Amino acid sequence: MKDNQTIHRSNRFILSNQLQGFCNALHAIIAANREPRIVTVEILQKLYKDLLSITNGHCVEDLPKIPQDISGADILVFAEILKETCWTFLRPEELKDLLNVNNVIGNLDCIAKVRKLVTGN
Repeated sequence: MKDNQTIHRSNRFILSNQLQGFCNALHAIIAANREPRIVTVEILQKLYKDLLSITNGHCVEDLPKIPQDISGADILVFAEILKETCWTFLRPEELKDLLNVNNVIGNLDCIAKVRKLVTGN
C-alpha cells in the first residue's frame, strides 16, 4: 500500500540535512586518506549558494569565496561552518528532529557506506 501523505519540510531543514550528509561523506573520504574531487567543491559551492538564498547577515555573506583548488581539510572546515550556521536558523522543533537518534544512526550508516565505497573494505 502506497502512503500518499505529503511531508513538508522547510528549506533550512532540508539544507541542514544535506550539509550533514556532505560533512559525513567528507569525514569518510578524509579518513580514507583520499582527496575530494572537483565535483565535491562544486557541491559545496551549491550548498553555500543555497544557504545564502535562505539566510542573511554579514556572518554568512562575508565568508570567503571557495577556490577550486581548496584542500579536503579546508572543504570540511567550510562545510562544518555552513552546517552549524544553517542549524542556527532552524526552529526548535526542526533542530530536535535533526538531532534525533534515528538521524544519527542514519548518518553513521552513511559514513560506513562511503568508507566502504572509497576503501573497498
